[in-house]
Amino acid sequence: MDIRRRRPDSGPFDDPREAKEPLRRSILHARGSLSPGRRRSMDARVVEGVLRLIGSGHPTAVAAYSPMPGEPGGEQLVGALLSVLPGVWLPVSGPDGRLGWSCCGSPRDLRRGRFGILEPAGPEVDAVPGDVELLLCPALACSVDGVRLGRGAGYFDRALAGVNRDRCRIIALTYDSELLERLPAEEHDAPVDGVLTPERFHTCVWPKADPGTSDDPGLSEGYETSPQNKA
Repeated sequence: MDIRRRRPDSGPFDDPREAKEPLRRSILHARGSLSPGRRRSMDARVVEGVLRLIGSGHPTAVAAYSPMPGEPGGEQLVGALLSVLPGVWLPVSGPDGRLGWSCCGSPRDLRRGRFGILEPAGPEVDAVPGDVELLLCPALACSVDGVRLGRGAGYFDRALAGVNRDRCRIIALTYDSELLERLPAEEHDAPVDGVLTPERFHTCVWPKADPGTSDDPGLSEGYETSPQNKA
């Protein structure tokens, strides 16, 4: 599927690329200002929400990420996933700005990779496996219509572009203040299907290629939805 045809528009931003940088700085500053206790509490709520989504959606295969310091989910995310799944696909940073993927069956399989991020030490594939039904990705912020703001290197945008959107639902993990009404979007930005924060799950609504396609990722049962979803 051509994700670019279905991408949310760039909104009122004259230069989306330029508009992203001050947003990144502001969000990273806010995250850095969180106390360790507050961050641990928020990350624990994110992990609880992730487990609730998996319990309600029963995905057969899941891909996720190993959070860097300050990213939602924290150091407990991967271990929590492996407590309910036999394995989880995690990214491996390549030298060419692309992500490989390796299945992790235990936290003991992880090692520090190219950027100091914990990565599986096992065999890699060069794209998100086709049987993955749920992909959890990091974000600095997301808009209610599915625009995801990353750190700017493009690793996840390139990875998400190859995902089978008929089968896999992409859920971004952020903190509550990072779910925004609008964000600048560029042509290469792949939209997400939902946003999970410590307090809510938001289903993103963005133009679909096929009329009548459901906007609900089918994973929000049993989880409090955001006010936008209650309209």
